Amino acid sequence: MAIKLTESILRKLIMEERQKLNETLEMKQSHPSKVKAKEVKADGYEDTLEAKIDHYKAMKLHESELMQKYIALREARLELKKKLLSELN
Repeated sequence: MAIKLTESILRKLIMEERQKLNETLEMKQSHPSKVKAKEVKADGYEDTLEAKIDHYKAMKLHESELMQKYIALREARLELKKKLLSELN
């Protein structure tokens, strides 16, 4: 569904962009189109990415261990419930 650009919507968009530009200039920064982005080599980030992947794998293993404990507890609870109900009847 396309939005119709009315005069008021267009004015609002222009005012928002003007405000962003003024904020940039007030912060004593260059015009946004003249600012050059710093290029950073990926060398320093490979360790952090590797660490995050290792942490993810460790959390997945921990989750599976917890799920096994949960299943065992649930089965024990159900067994105890059956015993209690059979004693009550």
